[in-house]
Amino acid sequence: MVQLPQNHASCVLLVDSPSESFENIKEQLNAQRKGREIYRAVFSELFKLADAQEVVRLSSLQTDCALWLLVGAQSYSEIAQNHLLKSIEEPPRGIFYLFLAPNKSSLLPTIRSRLPIIDHRTKMHPAQLPFDIQKLDMHALYQFVKELSKERPNKEEMKEKIAALLLECTKLPLDSDDLACFDKAIKLAEQFGRPDSIFVPLLLRILRIKARR
Repeated sequence: MVQLPQNHASCVLLVDSPSESFENIKEQLNAQRKGREIYRAVFSELFKLADAQEVVRLSSLQTDCALWLLVGAQSYSEIAQNHLLKSIEEPPRGIFYLFLAPNKSSLLPTIRSRLPIIDHRTKMHPAQLPFDIQKLDMHALYQFVKELSKERPNKEEMKEKIAALLLECTKLPLDSDDLACFDKAIKLAEQFGRPDSIFVPLLLRILRIKARR
């Protein structure tokens, strides 16, 4: 169970399930309120500009005591995060922000640099690939992408597989352009890119790297 921070201080909590943790923390806060308002909350699967505007509105309302502003989302849009920057940098007196996110990459570097990050996620085993990178060929490439397209993984699962592929590729002589392709793949996964549009270019590049050894 994700525990509420002991001291009032704005922070980001990385959690396995933002929606479940959001409800869990609300329960903890409700148990402490004793008739007082001690928190305000906003949750959205995709945190958009309208949600950010609501957070700013709630934080601007007068309060007589320290107040948590609980914000949870599975993913945060860039424009919404930029809208929150000023409030995070200069929070109203007595307001402390508590953001719930599934991973660091859900948040912009400008947000991450301004708030401490506490990781409450369950430690998972790295994603496994169904092929040996040293034996990768066109047939294995085709089968992998075909099966992955059937599975329809979410963006976090896609990023885990990209990370697993990069780990396997440490056995190969990668240059800066090769590493940039992995960065591009992560960005495509963030934008809910299709498995074939992400992995076919990566795996073809790996085949070319192997061929030039």
